[in-house]
Order: sequence, then structure tokens, then C-alpha cells
Amino acid sequence: MNKKEINIREIVEKAEALSKAPASAQLSSALRWVERQTHTRTNHAQMLVGKDEGLFLNAFVKCVNAKRVLEIGTFTGYSLICLADAVLHNAKLCKQSSNSENHSVPNEIKACNLSDFKYVSKESESRKLQDNSTLGEDGFCVDALEINQELEYIIAEGLQRAKVEEITRVSFGDARDLLQKIANRAASKESRNFSNEDETCEQGKNEEDNCGCEKCGQEKYDVVFIDANKREYAEYYNLVFPLVNVGGYILADNVLWYGKAGATSAGDVNHRDKKTAGIIEFNSLVENDTRVSKMLYKIRDGLYIIRKERD
Repeated sequence: MNKKEINIREIVEKAEALSKAPASAQLSSALRWVERQTHTRTNHAQMLVGKDEGLFLNAFVKCVNAKRVLEIGTFTGYSLICLADAVLHNAKLCKQSSNSENHSVPNEIKACNLSDFKYVSKESESRKLQDNSTLGEDGFCVDALEINQELEYIIAEGLQRAKVEEITRVSFGDARDLLQKIANRAASKESRNFSNEDETCEQGKNEEDNCGCEKCGQEKYDVVFIDANKREYAEYYNLVFPLVNVGGYILADNVLWYGKAGATSAGDVNHRDKKTAGIIEFNSLVENDTRVSKMLYKIRDGLYIIRKERD
């Protein structure tokens, strides 16, 4: 085991220990509500990450002090609430630290410059994803992509019950299309900034990389959680990789796929089982990617924890 793998394991162990602590009454109540609604109003309750993995995700985001998180595949919002609760926790700690050091900070935590909670329908997604007032601005925020807009009412109320709606935005549509729009917008900003160094902010000028604010124009995330169409995991990975900060993490759920992912190649499984083939393709892609360090964490149906070491 190399040093990088040990480092990831240390973070996982810290997150695992932290996840055992009792969740707040507010978070627990919101998660119970989402779980009940999912069981009574959908036919796919097995798709919930569940309490153990949800609280692990919450703890992991806290342990790596993530500021910007992206979820690919939200379903009814259980994992999204866990992620957003952790980002809000990090934001509050940052604000307290800044106040104690007499730094100038806003009166309220800014989240992607959102004044209110808005969903993005399939019809309006393109306009919203290119709107400077939404994705990619400086601030603590969680962006989520979900294909099934019929689940909107559960997601919305769950976020409100958890009181994390102000730092969260859900976009509806095909995740591949939405990721491509985010990537296109990020590339456009990067091109503009390379042509005019004066466009970066003072903090960005003093750092090896831009700080991530609207002026610097970065569209990158500290943590990405993938839990969508298993057939498309490899596509999600390739699309989202450039959107992850170096040192950031990609977490992929269900990589054991009920034990079926043990086949050595996609050709070893029944050709009709495209989900298994997709997971095997993804696992192989990650295993052979020299740009990352990784660890398979055996929680629930297997969680691949991947850290981006270089572009």
C-alpha cells in the first residue's frame, strides 16, 4: 500500500468514526421523512443510500472540508441532504474562523449567489447553466443532477425540512447533457481568463491556481458523488474529471453491484445485463487511471473513493 492509499484510508477512518456520532435532530428528522416518502410514493426504495452510507458521506465531506459538492443522481434527495448538511457545517466553521481572525465576511453565508431556492426544469436547464448567477460562483454550495423531475416535490420538501435549501440547487435532465454544459461554461471562462490575467481577483493572483470565485471563473468541485445510471458511470467519470479540483474526490456508489462486478471484464457477464457491464467498465477505467489514487470502501454495495492527484 503506497502513501497516497494510506492517506485516503486515514480520511476514511476519521469519517467512519465521525459518522457514528448521533446526527442532529433536524437532519435525522428530514432523513426519516424522505425515507418514508420514498417507500410510500415510489417503487424503488432500494435506491436510497440509507442511514449508514448517508452519514458517512456527511462525515467525509466534513473531514475533507469541502466547499463545493456535485451530486450526479439525486433520486428523492436522501444523500443530497447529507451532503448539503455537511457543506453548510463547513461554511459555518469558515465563517466563525474568519470572524475570529477579524476578516471581512458577509453577514450571511453566501451560496452560489442564490437569493432563493430554484429548480431547473429540462426546458430551462440550458439557460440556467449558462447564467452567471447560478453554477460556478464563489461560495459554499451543492449542485445536484437528477433525470426524474417527478421527484421534485419530495426533494424540495426534504431540503426545506433539513434547512439546506439555500445552499442547494437541483437541475433536472440527462446528467451527461448537464455535465457537458457545465464543462463548456467552465472552458469558456478559462479561455477568457487566460487572455486577460487582470480579470482574476486579488486572492487568485496570489495563489498557484485561481481561487474559484466568479472573477477567476473556476467551475470545479471538491467532492463529486456519482449514483446515477450504472450503464453510464464511465461517461460521468470522464465528463466530471476536469471539473474536480486537484486533491478533490470522486465517490462512486454501487461499485460492487451485488457481487456481480467481480467479473474480470464486461464480456464475462450476460450481454443483456448492461448495468453490470457498465460498472465493470467504470471500475476498470478507474483502476487503470494513473492520475488518481483510490480505495474501495466496503459500505453498503461498495463505494469507490477516488482522489484526483493531477489533471
